[in-house]
Amino acid sequence: MYKNNMSRGKYNPSEDKLQRMEATKEAIVNAAFAEFARQGYENASIAEIARAAGTGKGTLYNYFDSKQKLYAEIAWRIMQKLESAVHDNLIACRCGRDKVNALGRTLYTFFRENRFYYEVFSFLNSNIMNIVKNDPRFARDITADPTVKFIEEGKLDGSISPDVHPVKFIAFASSTIWGMLMYMHERGDSVLERTGLPENEMVDYSFTAMEKMLID
Repeated sequence: MYKNNMSRGKYNPSEDKLQRMEATKEAIVNAAFAEFARQGYENASIAEIARAAGTGKGTLYNYFDSKQKLYAEIAWRIMQKLESAVHDNLIACRCGRDKVNALGRTLYTFFRENRFYYEVFSFLNSNIMNIVKNDPRFARDITADPTVKFIEEGKLDGSISPDVHPVKFIAFASSTIWGMLMYMHERGDSVLERTGLPENEMVDYSFTAMEKMLID
């Protein structure tokens, strides 16, 4: 006798079906990474993403019901990569000041080495309410919140001055790091050629200035 797998509107797919669904989702996400990297958010085509993923637009919308939701998924995956990189670089840190410095340098290196990641977060920051509105995954700040924590740790272990104001420091450090990233991604090659200064020296100078704020 035929047994209906639908019960009160709930469907429990088999393990094989779940694996196929997950594979389809990953194919869509991978295709979206490539399309957004080539075309940017505004010009990216959902039809092209679906085609590259080997599926149809209708199926794609079963997983992500809008272009914004798909872009948010890309941003979330990048955030996870960043958090992993930060975690790895914090292991060797001995004090709060070391952690603040490692976090900032990791942030710069992460977005400097991958222009697409930088472009995603630059666009996200300028369209934050439209892209990730009501998405709980973006409710916390993965750089500001840890920085506050590390500054407090540094005050306790003596590596950071008790007079440092976390919010003011974060505002300065964030504008410095993102300013350097914008400068290097948009005009870096011409600037480096004109000044003759290696990028690492310019970056070290900026982070030395930030570190000085923590101890003065």
